[in-house]
Amino acid sequence: SSKKIIMPHFGSSNSLTFSNQLIKIENESFCIQPVLIKGGKAFDFTTYKHNKYKAAFIEQINKFSNSSSILLGFGNLDCNLDIGILKYCRKYNKNIIEVSEKTIKGYLDYMERNLPKNIKNRYYLGVTAPSIKNNIDNELYISQKTLIRQFNSILKREVLAIGSSFIDSYALTSNQFGENNANHKIDQWDHLPHDSLEILFNKYLFKN
Repeated sequence: SSKKIIMPHFGSSNSLTFSNQLIKIENESFCIQPVLIKGGKAFDFTTYKHNKYKAAFIEQINKFSNSSSILLGFGNLDCNLDIGILKYCRKYNKNIIEVSEKTIKGYLDYMERNLPKNIKNRYYLGVTAPSIKNNIDNELYISQKTLIRQFNSILKREVLAIGSSFIDSYALTSNQFGENNANHKIDQWDHLPHDSLEILFNKYLFKN
C-alpha cells in the first residue's frame, strides 16, 4: 500500500471527528490525526495577549513541522449560542458582520504567521449549519443562523484571498432555510461523521 502521510486536524471537539480517517488528495494518501485544543475559538488567536490556546497550538504545531498539509477547524465555538460572537454582540450591541470579519481576519493572520513554512496545503473548515433547538428563543436561533451563514461567507472569502483552501461544511449540512439537514451529523452538537470527509474534499473544497 502507498505510504500514509499524517495530516494534523487542529480544532476544538470537532477535531476528533475524523480521527485516523484516510483521505486521498491528488494521488497522495493522508491519515488524519486529531489535535484537540480544548475550548479553542477563532477569537482566542486574535488577541495580542498570550493565552493557553496559543500556547497549546504552538506546542502541538511544532510536532508537525514536517507535515505538508493541515486541517484547521476553529470557528464552531465562536458561533455557539452561549459563548462567542453572538453573546458578545448582544451584550455590547455590536454588528455581527463587523465582529465576524475582525475575528476571522485576526484568526487567519495568526495562523498564517505561525504555521511552519513547509505546510503548503492549508485547509480551513467552515462551520456546520445549526440544528433546531426547541428550548431556545426563536429570535436567538434566527440570530445564530444569520451568524453562521455570515461567518462562513466571510471565512471562505478571506481564506481564498490569502491563497489557502476552504472546505464548505456549511454547504454540506445546510438546507434551504440555513438549518442543519441532519444528513451529516452524529450528535446534538452537529459533529460530522467519518464518511463526510471524503464528500467534503470531493465536492465542497474551494481553492484560490
